[in-house]
Amino acid sequence: MATSRLLEKGDPRHQLWLTIRSVLLCRLGRPEEALADIDQLIEEGPQAARQYMARAQIHRWLGQYGRAVADCTEAIRLEEAQGQPTGWLYYHRGTPLLISGRLEEAVADYRRAYELLARITYGNMRLVVALHDLGRREEADEAMAEIRRRGTTDPWLMAIVDCLEGRMNPDRLVALADPDRLQHVCEGYYYAGEVLRLRGRGDEALAMYREAVAVGQAIDQGNYQDRLSEHELAQWRLRSYEADRGVFRVR
Repeated sequence: MATSRLLEKGDPRHQLWLTIRSVLLCRLGRPEEALADIDQLIEEGPQAARQYMARAQIHRWLGQYGRAVADCTEAIRLEEAQGQPTGWLYYHRGTPLLISGRLEEAVADYRRAYELLARITYGNMRLVVALHDLGRREEADEAMAEIRRRGTTDPWLMAIVDCLEGRMNPDRLVALADPDRLQHVCEGYYYAGEVLRLRGRGDEALAMYREAVAVGQAIDQGNYQDRLSEHELAQWRLRSYEADRGVFRVR
């Protein structure tokens, strides 16, 4: 009965409950039901960037990456119209853009996110990989040099940087991941896979991507309602490998 009252529009906690329930439904593997809740929130208004970002995450669970990009774009528009910070919104739009094959736009978003956030994030790592995939190696080197120049106090991020730059063996990166932090384990396998793929070692890269997915950490531990991009990107690499009949395409 109490839950039923929370779902009534007149209850002041109505929108909060729909938001919470949509997150729980995603974590239970029921994204279609979660999507219905967020659709209802947006239809009822007032529309807010956080609702569009929540729906973008659900579209990612459903593999609807074009819709995810559209919702991220609307969230950015709403926040920019109010003069609100949008660095993380550009950051989050990068993953569905990458998976949609819109690498140029993903590169632009990761650069914009870095400009606005003024700190090193996983977006900087994905920027380096995307530039390599576009065949823009000089720009990738410049992006890596910028990471070195800016620096970060996060030792795990720096380990990923070392691996991407060739200062650390991919197997060493995997070994450094704390086994009690499954997110780091997944990330270690994913970025090790990217390095191996870019070196033309497709079979080894494939094994790393499979391990990243097998970890089973699909949710970002830093934000309970977000997909973990590295898990999602590893799934995408595996699908791409199969679509290309067992060949990773590297420019």
